[in-house]
Amino acid sequence: MDALTVSVCCVTFEQKDRIARALDSFLAQRVDFPIEIIVHDDASTDGTADIVRAYAAQHPGIIRAILQRENKYSKGIKPFTIAFAQARGRYIATCDGDDFWTDPEKLKQQVALLDSRPDAAGCFHWTEMQQGGRFTGKTYGAHGERTEFGVEETMALLSPFHISSFMFRNVPMEFPSWFGTLTSSDMALFSMVAANGPLLCIQKVMSVYDKHGHGVSASIADDVRFHDKRIALLQHLDEYHGFAHAHHVARVIAEHRTLRKRALRGGADPVWRRLLRKLVR
Repeated sequence: MDALTVSVCCVTFEQKDRIARALDSFLAQRVDFPIEIIVHDDASTDGTADIVRAYAAQHPGIIRAILQRENKYSKGIKPFTIAFAQARGRYIATCDGDDFWTDPEKLKQQVALLDSRPDAAGCFHWTEMQQGGRFTGKTYGAHGERTEFGVEETMALLSPFHISSFMFRNVPMEFPSWFGTLTSSDMALFSMVAANGPLLCIQKVMSVYDKHGHGVSASIADDVRFHDKRIALLQHLDEYHGFAHAHHVARVIAEHRTLRKRALRGGADPVWRRLLRKLVR
């Protein structure tokens, strides 16, 4: 058998109503190279694991299921790191179990781009946002005409793109001890990968970010926590990159602190909504 080209890594937890949609979107990919699909279920109790198990049985040799008996996230272990350690492909493509891909040639296009740019560490594309089962008309990861991004762009107010759009080279990577303490580790992953080379953007929507649950919180307490966690993350990343981008990080942290003060004053414009408007086009 030829060496695997792409390892699709999907993490899921309590997503029985959405995981099949994600898996179907992976299986719908039209590729002329071998892939594997690694699905990590973090000890779901709602039937998600049964669905993953059934898909793995139906697609032996393609889908590999990692079904935990104890929740790893609650123990400070990021499920994606477990899936990455099992990945055998040259490239790794990521997607959460509640999101999905919309272009059947997504993997093919990303592989072609990275094959043509051996200096690049990874690539991403635009992502459409959906909330409450309806598309919002907003695009995640669009940055005008820019198509190449470095480390500093990954250390911003918000993540520059969505995890469902990411593909990166499968090279050895050690995750620092603080990685497991993060509430959301996507931004840290992007920044760590960018240390190995630029991240390239395909200016096309090829995935959907399904924002469900309660949506963006506008409470003062949540706003303050958001900024506190982002500041801590930026400080960790600054050290990770050897303080080579210290001036940039200091500017971003200062902006977070300004927005944090605004949140404490109960500003009329909810902070997360303001940031969201900066993120989408």
